[in-house]
Amino acid sequence: MPRFAILALFLMAVLIPGISVAKTSGAKTSESKAADVVILDVRTPQEFRDQAVEGAVNIDVTDSRFIARVNELDKTKTYKLYCRSGNRSSMAESLMKAEGFKHLENLGSTKEAAKKLGRKCLPKNC
Repeated sequence: MPRFAILALFLMAVLIPGISVAKTSGAKTSESKAADVVILDVRTPQEFRDQAVEGAVNIDVTDSRFIARVNELDKTKTYKLYCRSGNRSSMAESLMKAEGFKHLENLGSTKEAAKKLGRKCLPKNC
């Protein structure tokens, strides 16, 4: 059985958390460019509530509905993924590639993502 199939079965067996979005401070970037980029936090909802990169969307890669939720996303946009250390975002990147997403970047940890994106972490600093 391919690794992705085993991983997909594992993901289907875990709890089903919700999707959340981190607030932004109102800082504007290029509107057209920003509209084509989605910052995706693939950690658990609790981790996301504790600290997230400003403007990030949360879809938990360990959620049994991860594949269904990412398939609701626009595949023409660029997705910049992060988690606590970079491991889960790497897993999410592989799963999303398998679903036909072409524009993906693994930013690594929350702190690395905030630094690379030039954004704050909310509600507390990274």
